Amino acid sequence: MQKEFQEKCGYWPELKDVAAALQAEAGELWGESSGKWWKKHKPTREKQLGELADILHFFLIACLKLDISPQELFDVYSKKLEINYQRHTDGY
Repeated sequence: MQKEFQEKCGYWPELKDVAAALQAEAGELWGESSGKWWKKHKPTREKQLGELADILHFFLIACLKLDISPQELFDVYSKKLEINYQRHTDGY
């Protein structure tokens, strides 16, 4: 769906711009999850989901730009998860 959308728009941002957007959206998620403890703000699940959807949007663009298949991403994720389990076991 993301590929179809990008092709319809005719716009493929540079990877550096996608990375910047991911960082910005992560900051917005932080803000929507009580990250701004000094601000009177009640986070809502709906707003948090919206920020996660924005993150997914840019994440999918990055995967498409790098020609990463779902299977390849799953395989890399699985290997990294094994490393993270080992790190946890080792007290990393």
